[in-house]
Amino acid sequence: FTYLSFAINFHFSQLDPLGYHLTNIAIHLLFGTACFFFFQTLWRTPAGVQTPLSENEKAYIAFAASTLICVHPMSVFAVSYLVQRLASLTALLFISSLVFYLNARLSPDRSIKLVLFTLFIFLMMGALFTKQNAFTIFPSLLLIEVTCFPLSRKKINAFLLICAGLLVAFGIIAASDTIDLNEIRKMTIETRSIGRLEYLLAQFSVICFYLYQLFIPNQLAIDYANPANPNVILPGIILLIIIAGALLCLRREKFRLAGFGILFYFITISIESSVIPIRDLLFIHRTYLPNAGMIFSLLILGYMGAKQIKIPLFIVPIITILVVIVLSVSTWKINTIFKSPIAVWRQVIEHSPRHARGYSHVGSIYIKKGFYNSAQEYIAKALELQPAMSHSLNNLGIVYYRKKDYKKAIEIFNKIIKNNPRDQHAHMSLGNAYALSKQYDLALQSYKKGYQIDQNNFENLVNIGQLI
Repeated sequence: FTYLSFAINFHFSQLDPLGYHLTNIAIHLLFGTACFFFFQTLWRTPAGVQTPLSENEKAYIAFAASTLICVHPMSVFAVSYLVQRLASLTALLFISSLVFYLNARLSPDRSIKLVLFTLFIFLMMGALFTKQNAFTIFPSLLLIEVTCFPLSRKKINAFLLICAGLLVAFGIIAASDTIDLNEIRKMTIETRSIGRLEYLLAQFSVICFYLYQLFIPNQLAIDYANPANPNVILPGIILLIIIAGALLCLRREKFRLAGFGILFYFITISIESSVIPIRDLLFIHRTYLPNAGMIFSLLILGYMGAKQIKIPLFIVPIITILVVIVLSVSTWKINTIFKSPIAVWRQVIEHSPRHARGYSHVGSIYIKKGFYNSAQEYIAKALELQPAMSHSLNNLGIVYYRKKDYKKAIEIFNKIIKNNPRDQHAHMSLGNAYALSKQYDLALQSYKKGYQIDQNNFENLVNIGQLI
């Protein structure tokens, strides 16, 4: 669905970013609206009805939570960062499908139930075909049934029967060699540079960082260096306390939806923050969907806490408005950084001063602007931090051939290819260096090797065509 939406954008806007940004903003606003209806529908479930708040108070919490979701600066990285429409569109389809599911569960009319369930299935399939984290919709549905509706013996038996059936089916398929278990393992490992347990333990501090930014968003950036030797014990204790608090909330009728929201956060972040190793340990856009549950819970707990200690309730909306204003200003400031690619990556360096990729990207931008000495300075820093980084080495080679030092450029590109013979960018850059130094036969060889590695690289085809 995401790539279809990009294709539609391209049809109407070509490479003009305005159309893409407007689409992302529209998706974001629709997501905020969907969250409002989701929260309002949760209030209509048995767990919501048991919450001792008036209808106006419940509507206020739903509206305030959806507003905070819309204006929170953490959302910028799924909206202004265009390609992360993957995260925002998935979240929109995910929450919208849950709205239809809940309404179907609550509707007494069978014909209306059928229509609503059909819409639920359609939107759920849309989410599943948009991004992998949408698969958390299945445990989310189980969470809804366990927390928002009475847990009957019939429901427990049905759940156990489904689990047993899935286990038996999986066992039969595995035993009959219909599926290759090694292929499944490969599908759940994005990188082998970190083990499953190591990745899971590292996520303790990552999730604590996400939660900290939810309250004090002062270290937001488009990219981060992976934490070196992340603390495990203290973050683990913090997360254990939060989850224990959520379970305690579930035991008290008036706090059940607060417990639901916290557990919803951990479930929806689990694909990217559990035992599936991913090359980059943290990205802020991964919190786009989970934050909805946590913000809803915080609003419930905050409002009911204010009532408990008898704070005048007219103060609560004032505090909410002030928070919305502060977050809106922060969001606006972060959005201004997206006007300049150099500002984006300098912000990365500011928050992760030992992140080689940040320096390498600043170097790339300076190359495009023709500031080769500045580019070389940043690339040298990137290589100091990560000497074997092919992106930085490739950029350094480009700097040398742009400065007409073809011998050094060719030497660097050959070094990259020696380490990774299938680096098609290095083959193309080597071809460019040979062509500029008028060694056309060698240039043609390099372009052809690059084309053999990636036949979809049309720039290589153009280069070949120009030499022939």
